[in-house]
Amino acid sequence: MKKLFDQLNIPDLSVLQPKKVGPKRLQMVEFAKALSGGTLVKPHDHKLWRVGNYRVGFRKPGKETAVDAETNFRDGTVAPNPDDMRPTIWKSNLVVGAPASFEEIFHVFERLLGNNEDDVLQFLAGIFYRAAYLLDYEMPTKPGVVPEYKLPLDLLKALDKPLWRVTGLPAEVYLKYLQAIAWNEDVKYNALGYDVAKKQTGRQSNQLTYTHLIAVLQGRLPLANFCYAFARSRGVAPLSGIKAAKAFPWLRSEKNPARVSVRKKVGRVV
Repeated sequence: MKKLFDQLNIPDLSVLQPKKVGPKRLQMVEFAKALSGGTLVKPHDHKLWRVGNYRVGFRKPGKETAVDAETNFRDGTVAPNPDDMRPTIWKSNLVVGAPASFEEIFHVFERLLGNNEDDVLQFLAGIFYRAAYLLDYEMPTKPGVVPEYKLPLDLLKALDKPLWRVTGLPAEVYLKYLQAIAWNEDVKYNALGYDVAKKQTGRQSNQLTYTHLIAVLQGRLPLANFCYAFARSRGVAPLSGIKAAKAFPWLRSEKNPARVSVRKKVGRVV
């Protein structure tokens, strides 16, 4: 089990800096914007990732492009979001439903907690934290090539049955679906006028909110702080690096010797 936690550890925190992550986020935004779009009635399907009989990708355009959609631009304008897409799962060319909203995804975590899947929740916390910074992505060097999202096979194996029980999907399929959602968040916020290369918005707010909630569900961080941040930030509560190190000391290698010594303990932080 320790090997799996070690695979999620981030030994060099410089990889989390905006100057290293930002260009990758913009590269993914530009890739998505270049995908062809149909209409809301007849969207274009883009099946980007393949997992067995499943495909994960986007239907384009998404519902926020509707003429009566109201999205809040950074400059105060309220209008449709022109770049919205619909993250989608297909199985044998048929669209498959999956927990997608914050409420539904939070319920997945809650059910895992009820199933006593403590290690699984910790793995997910690390996966989402790393995904916020695109650490498990392989970025192409040629235009038009799909960025790849890859997790260790032994980690996916450990997640497969627990996630199947609560989502009805293989772990790799569901986790890639959540990445499609995060990808679309960056695309949408970029269109709304936010600098996704430098700001903790879009993908990062999305993924770090998942990590934060898992820490709260496991009693590693206070519920009150999560609720306050969620309300104050209008529906997100991204976890800071300091709190991530406190809640999941195996995830981040800190310069502070006290934190490094705690990192060896995989159990709960009290």
